[in-house]
Amino acid sequence: MEKKKVTLRLLMDGIEKLALRNGWKIDPFREIALQIEELGYVHEWTWKKTVKSPNRKYNAKVICQHNVESMDIFISILQRDGTQVLLKKVISEQPDEFAYAKHLGELKWESYFEVALINKKGNEKYLVAIEH
Repeated sequence: MEKKKVTLRLLMDGIEKLALRNGWKIDPFREIALQIEELGYVHEWTWKKTVKSPNRKYNAKVICQHNVESMDIFISILQRDGTQVLLKKVISEQPDEFAYAKHLGELKWESYFEVALINKKGNEKYLVAIEH
């Protein structure tokens, strides 16, 4: 966490100097920095769209969490109302796009209760299942 705080401060110092030199408005940058702080410096996003289970009772999605030391990839399964029933880390990779992007090929339901993240080459599968 400390590394993220220091990095944000260094970025903001540079942005403020550039803004002053170029006559840019600094408030939008400060608002984003404040949002980053409020979110606890978490860098997380959903990869692609959610996919519906064959029986349409569940949705699955891939959540990517970019940390200082790793890129953690999770599969999240939700009920139709949005209630999460499973969140499982399936991959922890180096935090470099060249290292982790190869894992992000396709998210596919294997059955009513099992979903798989298949890598780009199609030769590796990370399977998670919910209890029914």
